[in-house]
Amino acid sequence: MRRQRVIEVVIAAFVLTTALGGWSIARADDGDGEVGQHEEPGDPGSPGDDEPNCRPACNDVRRVCKQAAKTTFKSCMEDCRGSLMPESCFAECKANHGDVKDGCKSDCHECKRTCPPPGDHSSDCEEACMADLRECAAGMNDAGKACARECADGAREAFGACFDSDDPIPCLLGVIRDLSGCLGECGNDLREGGEACKEAAEACRENCNQTGSASRAFLDPPASLLD
Repeated sequence: MRRQRVIEVVIAAFVLTTALGGWSIARADDGDGEVGQHEEPGDPGSPGDDEPNCRPACNDVRRVCKQAAKTTFKSCMEDCRGSLMPESCFAECKANHGDVKDGCKSDCHECKRTCPPPGDHSSDCEEACMADLRECAAGMNDAGKACARECADGAREAFGACFDSDDPIPCLLGVIRDLSGCLGECGNDLREGGEACKEAAEACRENCNQTGSASRAFLDPPASLLD
């Protein structure tokens, strides 16, 4: 009985090390680094652009999109740890993540096509809309990162409690499943919040064209991101 317990604890420690190690691997393998810390070389809308808010706002929305993709990628990677075919599962996660990031980039370029050409400026009304969009996107990004950190902190605490349980291995696997679900919810909320920011900006700019007055109908981060 004692020997069996020792074996269970050793296996549980291996599962724990793999999960926590994989958390770091997921952060490294997504290829993003820390989202929002840099722009791609030659990417228009970097600091110093003649347009104060339009192109930078497009970049900010892209950061939200990439952060949502990154969080969903981590969720997928954690879910694969309980898969019968983890290698193919990991490969699918990475492939999907690459497709989503490409979509973020494409959407950003499309957004910038609606901005005035270099040397020109948006109207004051549209500038107000895009300034609000930047603030909305920044709030979403911060809330999304906080949500993912809470998932990780909760998992670490639960992992520790598993070693005091009578059956640590199923406990650890359950924690990994819960971590995947938690991160998945964060990613979904962040994606929906980013889309809401974009839709509010589009409505605001449309209102500018019709009335000349910004609607300022922007949103706070969803309640589920702040729970």
